[in-house]
Amino acid sequence: MSKPFARRAVVLSLAGVLALGNLSYATRDGSLTTSMPSFDVLKIIEYRLWMEGPVQVLNTFMLNGAYFSWVGEPSIGGVSFGDRLKRNYGADRVDESTAPVDLREFVSSDVIGQLENFVQTQSYRSLGPCPHNENLLCTIAVGWDRDRTKEVDIQMLMTRISETTYLMVDDSTLEVARE
Repeated sequence: MSKPFARRAVVLSLAGVLALGNLSYATRDGSLTTSMPSFDVLKIIEYRLWMEGPVQVLNTFMLNGAYFSWVGEPSIGGVSFGDRLKRNYGADRVDESTAPVDLREFVSSDVIGQLENFVQTQSYRSLGPCPHNENLLCTIAVGWDRDRTKEVDIQMLMTRISETTYLMVDDSTLEVARE
């Protein structure tokens, strides 16, 4: 066997192993646009006409030291991506003992209105099966105080703010909304 042929065989084998590993190990949600009223980039940005998966957003903007509360398990009305959070951040940093807290039971309608506005203006959103009823489609939003991006030990809370909207939010943003 000639050296150039052997090198090509090794390179192709390595490329195949890397491609297979890339496709099978790390799930990436990516970004997508749906039902676009415009393909003008400035309008897409201004009107937030894209969706991005919650785990992808968290992997991009949160350090491995983040904590996640009220994630729940799917069997108790929790989010479907809890296992991925545990894999990425560690099981000791993801609380699945409690399902997302329905804030409508604890805060005023004014606060819920502020949080709904926060979802529309400051969060990354995606659509998926509702944790409380997988036959319904819900908005799953992730938002936080941008000054806390990549903050060590940030506390993220999974909440429900409407019949079809869930918001994972940092604890300081929720405190501000309560005041």
